[in-house]
Amino acid sequence: MIAPVIPLTRNADALYRLACSIDDNEPDRAEIMYTACLISHPSHANAMVNLGNIHFRRGHYDRAQYLYMKARQVNPMCPEAHYNLGYMALQDGELSDAVSLFETAVKLDPRFQDARTNLALARERLNNKLAEAL
Repeated sequence: MIAPVIPLTRNADALYRLACSIDDNEPDRAEIMYTACLISHPSHANAMVNLGNIHFRRGHYDRAQYLYMKARQVNPMCPEAHYNLGYMALQDGELSDAVSLFETAVKLDPRFQDARTNLALARERLNNKLAEAL
């Protein structure tokens, strides 16, 4: 008997949904599932972002940044990739970059409240920095 062929994209989406469901409680297992998702669908931007989030929470900032940048490269319309890069820029004091990245995230998803909040914060810090320079 021949096993039915399951398209890789469907398989990747199933792995992604399962990983999302355990991400907070079982990050090690979620990491394995996001990685498996990316093996079967290398341009799954949301899996890259979520895997980046796991690395970020672990303090693996370079790996997280790489994954966010890769997600933005494969899907420039992914607001979470822009948002997470903006958050990292904000944490590093790269305020102009943070503002630009948060603006893009908000343009892509006007209802993205965290992006709106951090955009306002980044703008405020940038304005304060500019005022101090005068």
